[in-house]
Amino acid sequence: MRLVTTFYCLAVAGAALGVEGQLTVPDSTNATVRHLSRMECIALALEHNLEIRVARHEPRIAHYNLRGTYAYYEPTLNASVTHAFSKSEGSYDPSIDLSIPGARQFNNAFNSTFLTFRSPYGSQLEIGADASHIYGTRGARAGFGATNMPVDVYTGAAGVTFRQDLLRNFWTDAGRLTIQLNRRALKMAEFMLENRILQTVATTEQAYYALIAAVENVRVAEVSLQLNEQLLSETRQRVKVGVAVPLDEKQVESDVASARAALIKARLDLANSENDLKRLLADDYGDWYQVQPLPSEKLLAIPEAYNLNESWLMGISLRPDYNQAKLQVEMKGLEVKYAHNQLFPTLQFVATYGRSGNNEDGSFADVLADVELERNARYSFGGVLSIPLGNTDARNRHKARKEQMEQLKNQLRLLHLDILVSIEKAVNTARAAYEAAGATREARIFAEAALDAERKKMENGKSTSYFVLDFQRQLTEKRYGEIAALAAYNTALSELYRREGSTLQRNRIDLQYK
Repeated sequence: MRLVTTFYCLAVAGAALGVEGQLTVPDSTNATVRHLSRMECIALALEHNLEIRVARHEPRIAHYNLRGTYAYYEPTLNASVTHAFSKSEGSYDPSIDLSIPGARQFNNAFNSTFLTFRSPYGSQLEIGADASHIYGTRGARAGFGATNMPVDVYTGAAGVTFRQDLLRNFWTDAGRLTIQLNRRALKMAEFMLENRILQTVATTEQAYYALIAAVENVRVAEVSLQLNEQLLSETRQRVKVGVAVPLDEKQVESDVASARAALIKARLDLANSENDLKRLLADDYGDWYQVQPLPSEKLLAIPEAYNLNESWLMGISLRPDYNQAKLQVEMKGLEVKYAHNQLFPTLQFVATYGRSGNNEDGSFADVLADVELERNARYSFGGVLSIPLGNTDARNRHKARKEQMEQLKNQLRLLHLDILVSIEKAVNTARAAYEAAGATREARIFAEAALDAERKKMENGKSTSYFVLDFQRQLTEKRYGEIAALAAYNTALSELYRREGSTLQRNRIDLQYK
């Protein structure tokens, strides 16, 4: 069995909100920068992610297990060939006052049940044959004396036996149950793989958004440090000419040190985000150790049209974990059916038909002629009934399977409820995140305007570096807030699609099992 994954890249058109400016490449010493789009990351994850590779073995294993269980219907051949020797001492017959010589006999025998066939209806057909050649000597009376008589006897037989269960094991038995369970186990393994792929794609998307945010945070930290260093240079000039006091210079120096610390932390967060994404994309970390993944996209707030009813329908039809839960209920239903069938007595119809041949002082060809001409035919038919008194084990197994069935049904209902609630929460979260992204964008724009105004006031001697620093801090916080809000919105959409089970469809990923 081979999994074929097909996906198509979609161009993202139109954006209501976005982080202004281009993404910058963070400082790196020996790293090779590799620009990656979201769909390129998903493609790499589908090809190289080790968790997906591990999960891909499950359908193959289940497929082989299913094929193995079909051996239940394969005919079997059983045969035996024996050579035997027997010897008996002579005996005395007082009635005739004679000693009868002993016997020495050899027996070459072939016995077989050539083929045994089973049908999907509980019937079984056996075709068998046997043959033997007995030769040697035996003691016998001959007239008024005793002598050793030669023995040379050929025998043979062929026949068929048909058995049909009529109660227990009629509509299902252990072999047929195993086949039915393994069929569904294969489908279960496919759903497990699909769920792993879905989870990996969603996690890759979210790691990609986190990396964009980390890159933007580094840019904001760099800009903040540059603004503070520029303000420090201007403040020192103002102190020299007596326009500002030394305390203003110390305040700005403190903020420069804080901005430098913030930049160090932002770069550390970026390195961690890069490693998180690499783990999802790599099957050999050596290939990525000196590679710095850099997103080629920006964080955008594209409006989404929500339809809660459609999202619910997708959740209960597309979610692999929900389909797995339904399969578990179905499999337990098969076990309940089997356990119920085991409550019945065993009633079996048995019919046989055969032919045989026997020839002394001839050849095996004469025996075959007897069989062919049906000289010694035989047949039989009848029934075999077996009633377990009490049947305690079967009755309690049936009750246990029914309880397990109800347990799985309730677990399915609980999962159904959780899916509906989680989807509604995800829709609400995405809506709120979109509004928050718009609000933080406006806040950042207003903070930029406020800082620009305050700097002009300081240039005109109507403000001090203290107030400019405060406005710069506010602007930096607003920039961080906008980036976080955009990342939260895109992550919220990705999480909504994951809870709907529509992640693969929305990314045009088609799974085919061959």
